[in-house]
Amino acid sequence: MLRELYGKGPERVDCEALQQTVIITCRGILTPVERSLIEGPGGKLTVATIRDAVRIRENELLKEYLEQNDLKLKGIFRSVGDNPDETRYILALE
Repeated sequence: MLRELYGKGPERVDCEALQQTVIITCRGILTPVERSLIEGPGGKLTVATIRDAVRIRENELLKEYLEQNDLKLKGIFRSVGDNPDETRYILALE
């Protein structure tokens, strides 16, 4: 899914399932262009703004994927820490 939206997928993905909650940690998510942008002034904000604009479609694709696998999504939460090359998704399932 991320490859479809950003042109590359994460280098590493870790998943944990706890009852009706799934935690997905993606590492190595930045494209080469995003890596270059982050080096410059205001780069982190620029990359965050671009990714926020794509996030709506990302959520739609994730919901579609889960529904195809007979899972119903209650909510998606996203956690971003200090590392711009890593993101964590927390999925609440019904």
